[in-house]
Amino acid sequence: MNRLVKREKGFTLLEVLVAVFLLAVGLMSITNMQMVAISGNKFAKDTSLMSKLAEEMIDRVRVNSGNLSTLEGYDNIDTSAGCTGLADPVLGDCIQWKERLEGADFGILGSHGEVTIQMNTPSDFMTLVEVDVYWGGTNLVGVKSRSLKLATVINTWGYK
Repeated sequence: MNRLVKREKGFTLLEVLVAVFLLAVGLMSITNMQMVAISGNKFAKDTSLMSKLAEEMIDRVRVNSGNLSTLEGYDNIDTSAGCTGLADPVLGDCIQWKERLEGADFGILGSHGEVTIQMNTPSDFMTLVEVDVYWGGTNLVGVKSRSLKLATVINTWGYK
C-alpha cells in the first residue's frame, strides 16, 4: 500500500498557474469582444439618428419649397454658426433642427448640420438639396470625426 501512495501525484503549482493564466487570457478576450460590440452598436445608433435628422431637414426644405425665395433661404445654413440672419419659416426650421441635433434629449452633444441649395441643378426647374451632419470628437485639424451627407432633387417647375 505504501508504494501506491507514493506514486499518486496531484497538480503542481506550475500547472495551476498555467491554467489560471489561460483562463485570464480567455476572459480578457471575451471582455474585449464585448467592448468592440458595444462600440459598434453605439456607432450604428448614432449614424441612424443622424440619418433621421438629416432626412428631417430635407423634409422641412421640401415642405417649404413652394416659394423659390423661401427655398433659397435654406442655402448655407450651418447650425454651428447659429441661425442668425434667416427669415421665417427658415429661421424656425433652423432653430428646431439645431436643438434636435445638439439636444441632450434626442441628439448628440457637439453635433451640427449644414444645408446647401443649388438652384437649377441638375437641370432647369430642379433644385439639388444637400444636407450634411457632423458628430463625434474632433481630430487634430478640428474636423468632426463622423459625418453623413444626404442629397435629393426637388422639382421646382412652376414655382414662383
